Amino acid sequence: MGKNILISYFGYEHDQLKHKIQDKEFLRRFGKNSKTQGYLLEMDPADIKRTDIWRPSVALASYPNLQFDEYYLLFSGLKGDMRKTFNEVVEDIRALRPNMALHTEEMPFKSPWDMVSVFKTLYKFAEDHASEFGAPDTTCYVNCNHGTMQIRESLFMLSQEGKFPGKRILPSPWNDNTRRDYHTPIGSFTEDDPSEFNEAYRQLSSATKRRAKNNGLHEGIFIDQSNKEFQKLLDRILFVAQRTKEPILFTGPTGSGKSHLARNIARIKKLDKNFVHVNCATLGGDPGLIKSELFGHDEGDFTGATRTCNGRLQQANGGILFLDEVADLPKDVQAMLLTAIETKKFRRPHSTEDIQCDFMLICGTNKDLWAEVEAGRFRLDLLERINTWHFHLPGLAEKERPGYAARRKDIALNCRQVLSEYNKKYSEHREFANDALQRFVEYAEADSTEWKGNFREFNAMIFRMATLADGLHITLHDVEREIKYAEAEHKTGNPVNNAAAETAQKDSQAIQESGVATVQSPVHASSLPDAFCKFEFLRELLGEEKFNKKRLDELAQLAFVVSICKESKDQAAASRSLRPGGGAVGSSQLSRYFKGLGLKFSAVKRFAEELDP
Repeated sequence: MGKNILISYFGYEHDQLKHKIQDKEFLRRFGKNSKTQGYLLEMDPADIKRTDIWRPSVALASYPNLQFDEYYLLFSGLKGDMRKTFNEVVEDIRALRPNMALHTEEMPFKSPWDMVSVFKTLYKFAEDHASEFGAPDTTCYVNCNHGTMQIRESLFMLSQEGKFPGKRILPSPWNDNTRRDYHTPIGSFTEDDPSEFNEAYRQLSSATKRRAKNNGLHEGIFIDQSNKEFQKLLDRILFVAQRTKEPILFTGPTGSGKSHLARNIARIKKLDKNFVHVNCATLGGDPGLIKSELFGHDEGDFTGATRTCNGRLQQANGGILFLDEVADLPKDVQAMLLTAIETKKFRRPHSTEDIQCDFMLICGTNKDLWAEVEAGRFRLDLLERINTWHFHLPGLAEKERPGYAARRKDIALNCRQVLSEYNKKYSEHREFANDALQRFVEYAEADSTEWKGNFREFNAMIFRMATLADGLHITLHDVEREIKYAEAEHKTGNPVNNAAAETAQKDSQAIQESGVATVQSPVHASSLPDAFCKFEFLRELLGEEKFNKKRLDELAQLAFVVSICKESKDQAAASRSLRPGGGAVGSSQLSRYFKGLGLKFSAVKRFAEELDP
């Protein structure tokens, strides 16, 4: 039999008996339910023992139909009445469950309202107990409803992203909707599978996520990491970036995220409005044109120079200049760049006028600059100047090894992040079906997967799967098809995008013939009315302009959704029917889908019911 572990934060306001019974002003303001308010106000507090009333930390250990082997009760900053209440709660839990192991662990938050401190502390706690919480025979339950907003949101995010694997549990002071009072020491609870909370997780404010993940450094592909070494690397980069204006050098393979990280540093330093990105590999081989691009030119410097133009260095004045693939700069341009870095001024070609320019320089390259110096292609003095801070960013192609900041442990998190970027870019609502995500992660983490294109290849695969997915979900079929293309491309060394496009075209033709998207659902295509096998009817629902802009697969998806709405009594029922396997997809997700189309469920259902049978 497996082990059940509970993780909860001690909520003083929730567990304090005096707060519920004696604070009548609180009850008058917030006890809106007459049964709750009247019952508590009529009783004499002197007649009530603390074990007679619902307290969530104690109630969590009292459910007869759910018992825990271990209970981690987290707390911080206990003083005075808080310490007394905590001790009472601990005493009552131990009396209630003498055979359960109760662990009380203090969280050393700098402040329970400091998001970065809270998130890092809880993250470390999860990491320290990862082998225990993630054991195969263990079910982990997390209560994310006590403490400050920062504590609740951090627990929520950590459970959502798998640091606390298992389920979330919500204690409640009543057993049903007719008995709403606190005089029920046990109360009831609900369990929530984290996979059902993607919508709520996405709705956490972007500001919260930035505070939680080191002020935004981890955004983009740099999100919460499972690899301790890579987490340490990001923390070091953040520490340096916030405290220096000296040059930073990022090395690593193409697609490892150097550009993402440079932009995030600019945002952290509030210099993103004055961030200039130059890919030196695209400047061409003419040193004269490269000098003009970087340092500008005066009117008449060359044929076609009809006016004076500022260069990229001058555009970055007061901000950040990111020179990607800096190894591709010609040596005479390197000399001019070195002067600009050291003196904070430069001259345009053919000019004698000094231009003051102060910027922070970030360089990136996928080449070995020390080898380039030995080969005579890169200046040693420039390398020494831009190498003040050097960080190597590993790519997906690099294999895991102890003590190294490899990236493959973060595949699942990056899948969700990249898919979120796709949804935002195309106003879609794609999700991974559970079995599909598991299969793609299995492929991505395999030693046999080379990832020659690193995160660019990874992002392209996610975008292709999302584009070719026929329904609201990326299915196992979509993943297997994409893996087949990728393996064929790696085996032959030739692109197979035409094969993918050909298959997509065949899929679209099949969709057109059947009139519905291929979606895992309790409702099958064969059961749909003939009216839904023609897309022309959607023109009236969407309007002429929107209809003409929709792709065939988007129209097929909408036709399927309309057919489901016709047979569903409400939006929640429609959501359940659209979920792969028949589970609830979340009514709010369907609302967002309709909102993106300018529609509402009621209007869609009414429209569907008015169609000819």
